Amino acid sequence: MRSFTTQLVVWLTVLSGSVASGQTKETFWIESFSPESADLNDSSINQKALARLDSLMQIPSVSVTFYGADDSLAWQNYCTDNQIENKDKLNTRRRLSRARALKKRYGRGNIGITRENVAGVKVVWSVQMEDAEQASELEPIRIPGSGSKESTAVSGPIKVKILENEIKSPENQNESQEK
Repeated sequence: MRSFTTQLVVWLTVLSGSVASGQTKETFWIESFSPESADLNDSSINQKALARLDSLMQIPSVSVTFYGADDSLAWQNYCTDNQIENKDKLNTRRRLSRARALKKRYGRGNIGITRENVAGVKVVWSVQMEDAEQASELEPIRIPGSGSKESTAVSGPIKVKILENEIKSPENQNESQEK
């Protein structure tokens, strides 16, 4: 149970950090050693990475792109832009079948082509923030304050407010005591 709690805290930290700092993109890989296969139950797929993607896709505001190598030449960095554009020669539909299968599985996401040395699918994800108003609707992240005070930070455009006992300068404390 402690391990699960630790993982949950790490995930929340990563998500809140990426949201608070704007829209940063994160990357991980779903490795597989049987190219051109759309079978997501294949034993050669990294099941831990697939489970990570499953949990990530439960968050509705996550934007994701699945990148597959367009052909086996790309895995050895021999592919050129000219070859990618020639769809008849490369048959991209077949070559990107696992990335397309992931998009179909989750019902969202984009498909992309990478010329990186990929044996599987490269997953690039980010958290989408429509505007500052939406950010204020997020659950606050508790940040320990000094003494009895606690502050709250809202992910997105950084907003901080004091929940208890406003911090007052010495001049303001004297004014409030006189009232």
